[in-house]
Amino acid sequence: MWQALDRIISAKNSMEGIMEKEMYIRGFLDYERLVCEKDNHI
Repeated sequence: MWQALDRIISAKNSMEGIMEKEMYIRGFLDYERLVCEKDNHI
């Protein structure tokens, strides 16, 4: 019983970590695109 709960919790935590990385990478790429667009207008 407890082993199953441990597995569910650790899987949930690893998924949250993956989502955080995805959001961070996406935000970074959006920022890079904005900077590049500003540079292109000059």
